[in-house]
Amino acid sequence: MVEIIEETKYTNLLNDPAKLKESTEEIFTKYEKNKSGFIEEQDFKNIFIDFGPKIDPSRGFREEECSELFADMDKDGDKKLSLAEFMEFMRMAYKILDSIEKTGFSTVSLTLDIKDERDTLISRIPNYHLIKWEVRELLERPNPLNIGKIAFSSKSLGEKEATGLSHNTNWFYLKEIDLGSNSIGDEGVIALSKNDVWRNLKKLDLSNNLIGAKGVSALSNNTAWKILSELNLNRNSIGAEGVAALSTNVTWKGLQTLGLSSISIGAEGARILSKNTTWEILQALDLSNNWIGDDGAAELGKNETWNFLVSLDLCSNSISEKGIKELASNKTWEKLREVLLSGNTIGNKGIAELLASNKTWTSLAKLLLGSQPIKDTAAAKKELPVYNVLSS
Repeated sequence: MVEIIEETKYTNLLNDPAKLKESTEEIFTKYEKNKSGFIEEQDFKNIFIDFGPKIDPSRGFREEECSELFADMDKDGDKKLSLAEFMEFMRMAYKILDSIEKTGFSTVSLTLDIKDERDTLISRIPNYHLIKWEVRELLERPNPLNIGKIAFSSKSLGEKEATGLSHNTNWFYLKEIDLGSNSIGDEGVIALSKNDVWRNLKKLDLSNNLIGAKGVSALSNNTAWKILSELNLNRNSIGAEGVAALSTNVTWKGLQTLGLSSISIGAEGARILSKNTTWEILQALDLSNNWIGDDGAAELGKNETWNFLVSLDLCSNSISEKGIKELASNKTWEKLREVLLSGNTIGNKGIAELLASNKTWTSLAKLLLGSQPIKDTAAAKKELPVYNVLSS
């Protein structure tokens, strides 16, 4: 008879690939009833019935959750788990058990670290698929706690969980939401945008969430989050259309940090952003990896609103000496201290243009050049004595 490995062995098991493989194959063989070389959904449910109580004795078997987890682990969508897919499940399960052993918690659900009623709601269990249940169970129970922060990044959350969060009416003191690296999509963002209770929200991380222009358009229409100061939309497919919608927001006048890296805005998106007049105290703008080119850099240089801009990230944007000359002609960013330009093609000529053109960025302290084609880094440093010129 195959026994699930005792809790005291989880750490060693996870640190020994051979033992992990041996354990997984043994359990796989036991539950693979049809001997087809795959774990089918009913086999998986049998594992869940046997394995579940070790993770959470209080929950019992929940078929809906089991089916959803099976679908999550079935990466190729063929309605069955290969040994490799099952290995990922076992690794995840053992990590959860290992975490329970180390923290002293006996359940997966609602293993929350709540320091005080206005502090942090954050999962104590690592970032695995089972955390979906934690979110749902949290939303299903009466919750009078005035949480200040929720941190659910990389929890495989989707539209359903985002919608559930949006219906919350208790967290009046909520200041930070971290939902980065999930899959909430446009519909999830649309639901979140309708929340009018989180009026103290200052930080919102929606990076890497399959969000498009439709979702950002809904987000920009929110009028409740008037003191939002930090918004991270990195690595979504927003495009110039989404940026146009975002720029129409007139509520977030206190926005200080904006992450728009890898969202495919191009030169047109840069042009739209440069015309924004709402974010008057914007301090940090990340536009890296957007291929705005020289035309986009020129458009950004025309901005007359961001008087408090301190950090500008334009890495990997196909900018040459022509674009840097236009960018450097900006007369507004007197407080600018950091410009990141790695991954462009500026070179020594671009540095010369920067020196010749710019008379405004007198506070500049860091100029990241990274992989620029600079012939003589030492010479560049000599030419820019007040800048911290970094070549890598």
